Amino acid sequence: MADLRKSFTDFILEDEAGAAALEFTLVAIPLILVSFCVIQFMLMAHGVIVMKQAAYAAARSALVYECYPPSITNIASNLFSVFNSSAYCDADSGKPEDAARIALLPISASNGKSRARQGGNCAYPEALIKIMNANAVRTGLKTTLEEKACYAFEPDNVAVKVEWKTQIGGLTITKGPPPVTATVQFKLPIMAPVRMIFSNGSRGDGSRYWAGEVSVTLL
Repeated sequence: MADLRKSFTDFILEDEAGAAALEFTLVAIPLILVSFCVIQFMLMAHGVIVMKQAAYAAARSALVYECYPPSITNIASNLFSVFNSSAYCDADSGKPEDAARIALLPISASNGKSRARQGGNCAYPEALIKIMNANAVRTGLKTTLEEKACYAFEPDNVAVKVEWKTQIGGLTITKGPPPVTATVQFKLPIMAPVRMIFSNGSRGDGSRYWAGEVSVTLL
């Protein structure tokens, strides 16, 4: 009788342990998924902030390096100075795009897939990595910085458009540069567990991304 009672007790305990494990699994999986969703949402919110900073950097760079539309006031006051000022600017300098790509480094992927997509030929400024690595908060970041730069300077990952706000037929009335709008498009990498939920684009190597767009206007 005692053996029968012991066998019955062991069966009940084993059944309770199995039920507890099943309940934990049923609760843990959705909880982990929700946690990843919250983390990814926060990363995307941070990504939008960084993209806005990249657009601001592109607009600031355009004000310094790009040729802006001529001003009627300047033309009326000194025709020679208007044409002479074009020697100090470049309509196709590419500097606004470079400024935006550098600003996007913090949210760029460092998993090496970008290097593989480009056949190992990453075209980023070598001096950039030297400067960032020299001022890094800890050592051993050179490889990570290189992979992030590889992603940020991958041609298809970033698009920058600069537009000047003119008033009359491509001219401005006031003296000095007119308002400029910089628009930055960026393919933000998405974590694998929630990539099907948040991504809106994919590549041939299986990586997925969220393509976002942010504009900033400097007056």
